[in-house]
Amino acid sequence: MRGVYCVDIVLTAVPISNNTRLLKINKKIEDLPLALDEKNKPLNTMFIKNFIDKKNIDKYRIKYDIIIKKFLSGICYKE
Repeated sequence: MRGVYCVDIVLTAVPISNNTRLLKINKKIEDLPLALDEKNKPLNTMFIKNFIDKKNIDKYRIKYDIIIKKFLSGICYKE
């Protein structure tokens, strides 16, 4: 179902070239409100900019997993 969900995102980013000073990134962000489509894919991938600098984003091979916690009608909050 399309809508806004409270999700956890696990992002893994590996540099494309081995001859750089860029580091491998493994980060998790919790309780992020995110709009998802019918196939549970994000409508907008702008959340990746929270993890990786904008000037280096094209130098990484990016993979992310989305863990849906609950459907939202408002903001994320912990119960």
